[in-house]
Amino acid sequence: MDLITGAMIAYISKEGINKLLGPTFDYMGGELSNYAEKAHINLGKIFKAAYERLGDKINKPGIVSPRVFKKFISEGAYCEDALLAEYWGGVMASARSDDGLEDQQLRMTKLLESMTLSQIKTHYLIYSTILKKSKAFIPYSTLKDHPHTLMLYISCEEYANALSLDIDEDGVIQILSHSLVGLYADSLVEEWTCERKMTLAYTYPAAKKSGLVVTPSMLGMELFLSACGLSFFTHGGSPSFDNLNSPMLTDIKSIEHAVFINRFGDLKQKQEAYREKVSIEFRSKYYPQGKNQKGRKS
Repeated sequence: MDLITGAMIAYISKEGINKLLGPTFDYMGGELSNYAEKAHINLGKIFKAAYERLGDKINKPGIVSPRVFKKFISEGAYCEDALLAEYWGGVMASARSDDGLEDQQLRMTKLLESMTLSQIKTHYLIYSTILKKSKAFIPYSTLKDHPHTLMLYISCEEYANALSLDIDEDGVIQILSHSLVGLYADSLVEEWTCERKMTLAYTYPAAKKSGLVVTPSMLGMELFLSACGLSFFTHGGSPSFDNLNSPMLTDIKSIEHAVFINRFGDLKQKQEAYREKVSIEFRSKYYPQGKNQKGRKS
């Protein structure tokens, strides 16, 4: 019996621990061999993802920094989700260098170990969609100086469909809010909002349904490219999929109807038109006798 299990059983029965932890108890089960088996499976998924990300580069000499590798062993052993394993594997591939002294990816591992699964999935959907809509290439200057030009709108409906969530709109907004609060706190996105249709469309007329509007950040893009096994500084610092050897293996559906929001274009004009439309609909519904008095002031 290992030390942790023994300490827990001293206060709770083995059956009680099993009820408390659920399947997570399999990591203990009273024997270190159970933990080793689960850890080997989880780490194997990460190593496989890293191997595939490298492609032909695997045949060239390279070393992963020991400081970075330590994170994979401690965190990867508990990594059961497929997308999370793909992220860890991509970061491992990105951490490989000629001399093993480069440890830039240490920052990425710390981000991953602090992110919830909902935040990982939301991060993936945001950045994969931005790169897809940008034809898989974004100039460095755009991301650095004009990130608002990449401001993205995704509806709650399509977000839920992409993640196969069988919940109502309130539940989707709750998950999105949790995810975006965390991503923003870690500087993985810049400004964001998640609202119902009426509130969202008032500021962003292109938003036809309830959903999120979010602006990417340089750190958020760096994490995504690292998860793809790519360097942020490929092609002079411009994010690109040109050297991607293997796509992420995930059952998450792609977002097909996302829209880039032109925040500073004719926003004021669109807002005024929208306000007038809402005003007309309100008068028509609650004061039908005043339909012909639209221009009169009360």
